[in-house]
Amino acid sequence: MMPVLDNEERALLLDLFEFQDWQLDVDSPRFRLRNERHIEQIEALIAFGYIREHAGRYSLSLVALDEIQSSEVDDLLCACDALWSRLQMHYRENLHAQVPLTQLASGSNLSVDVARKAMIYMIQFPWYAGYSPTFPFPEDATIGPDERVIRYETFRDAVAELRRWTLDSQNLYMDYGLESTKDNNSTMLPDETGSKWYGSLEAPLPTILQEIYGARASGYRTLAAMGVRAIVDLVCTKIVGDKGGFKQKIDEIRRLEHLSAKECAAVETVFDAGSASAHRGYLIDEENLDNLIEIMDHLLRSVFRLEQAAIDIKASTPQRLRREK
Repeated sequence: MMPVLDNEERALLLDLFEFQDWQLDVDSPRFRLRNERHIEQIEALIAFGYIREHAGRYSLSLVALDEIQSSEVDDLLCACDALWSRLQMHYRENLHAQVPLTQLASGSNLSVDVARKAMIYMIQFPWYAGYSPTFPFPEDATIGPDERVIRYETFRDAVAELRRWTLDSQNLYMDYGLESTKDNNSTMLPDETGSKWYGSLEAPLPTILQEIYGARASGYRTLAAMGVRAIVDLVCTKIVGDKGGFKQKIDEIRRLEHLSAKECAAVETVFDAGSASAHRGYLIDEENLDNLIEIMDHLLRSVFRLEQAAIDIKASTPQRLRREK
């Protein structure tokens, strides 16, 4: 179960909400410096899915909004419900056709700025069939809903579903920890939970990995693809450090021959697909999601597992006896 937050942790979430304001995310070092006495609480909030972390940026998770006691947050959730109602109406009349954000705002009696801020949080749940590349910021931004907008009566029902998914993914991780103590001869867990050795990786990799496999098991392919992108970016940063954008990192990895040219090309393809899921409304199919996860697993094995596995094998292999001359 998700932990009961204390007043300090709720205050941190409110501070991030206010600090994020109208942006998609914020610079994580600045937020940590702003709350330098509460670094451990920030790490805990990340681990439990209340704060989202990617490429040195923080954003408030949608499920965290319920934990914040604020009239501004209440108003935002009401705006989300109003937009949801308008999206349901649009879907019943137009199915997947994209609708301008300005039209959604006016039809919901909201300002464009309020609608834009609400959408920053709403698109964390994959209810859309696609949206314009820089959604939700330009005045001509558009988005197209899919069937999930009529599957949930209100947007808060969708948030409750996302919270259940978050709990399920954490339970998968906890089950993994318990199961791994029962059978020491098992080298792999079932496909839906990932590899057994994932739990030995440095934070935040295990947390993101358990969310990826939880999302895939629950049918949330877009969320899983976004998680794969985050893993690839973090691993590449681990290899060569923060060299700027992802292109600069993979170029440095290729130059230093940490990975082969074919491996670099595959990793680039995975990152691009994850970016399309995160920013361009790409709805990846199940087969290609499995391909993304397979390449991600290969990267993790190459960087973190191969050398240690070889050391373990060598340590347990009997040495050949040499005859004395």
